[in-house]
Amino acid sequence: MDQFIHEDGRGKTFNDDGDEVMVLTMEVDDPDYPIENVTSYGDYLDLKPPEKPLKVERESVKKEEPTREGESEVIKKTYRTYKSVDMDRFYFLVNEKGLSVHGAAKQLKMPPSTADYWYKKSLKNTDE
Repeated sequence: MDQFIHEDGRGKTFNDDGDEVMVLTMEVDDPDYPIENVTSYGDYLDLKPPEKPLKVERESVKKEEPTREGESEVIKKTYRTYKSVDMDRFYFLVNEKGLSVHGAAKQLKMPPSTADYWYKKSLKNTDE
């Protein structure tokens, strides 16, 4: 929609129909995004600041799985590490407090499978 804007001698602006209009100016140059130097979308994304902070993985174990073409692809899987204090708390809750294995795992915010493994491992050690 193109319209001509006319200015009278008193600083007011009008369109061709005689209606008073207000001209809005907008600053299009943002110093955070130097567009005059950008030549491609990839360069733009490289210059753009990240929207969210990136998460850093603590530890990872590499596992290879075959793809459709028979090539192997490396998949990273993270595992939580536990200290001996965590195991002591678990055994205290199960043996001294009388909680179930899954109840102790829930209270310690750990996977029930880990708690089952620890409990079975402790039973093997007591049998020997």
